[in-house]
Amino acid sequence: MKVISKQNGNQLTITIKGALNEEAKKSLTELHQSTATEVCFDFERLESINSSGIRDWIQFIRKFEQNRNLSYANCPPDLIMTFNNIEADVGSAKVISLYRAYNCADCNSHHSFLLTDIKDFKAGEIPKDTRLHCQKCQGLLEPDEVAED
Repeated sequence: MKVISKQNGNQLTITIKGALNEEAKKSLTELHQSTATEVCFDFERLESINSSGIRDWIQFIRKFEQNRNLSYANCPPDLIMTFNNIEADVGSAKVISLYRAYNCADCNSHHSFLLTDIKDFKAGEIPKDTRLHCQKCQGLLEPDEVAED
């Protein structure tokens, strides 16, 4: 995993690139040196995650979020699903944008759309009923969700 940091005054944007896996701990630890109090993690270039990476993320974010306002941008569906499914505290960051996967039952195509808190949902809440249409057949798209018990 590689982190790319861009600081502008008190605001820091951290782009997470590659895999959030067992090798992420070193890259994450180096971020503790930042003095920025407004931090946005951009997951646009995140390629994959695994349980070791999530464990290291939770340990990192518990310390890093102290005295900082955090936000998450461009979150891929598997990251959101993982955060929703684990019982551990993953921090108090505000989700400002996320990709959501959709399927079309009419033509069996798959789509992904970036949803933002400005136009698509209230910040911090994943939208339940965003009505979108298939780009191929104009059928109604259904969110690609894992069934809950």
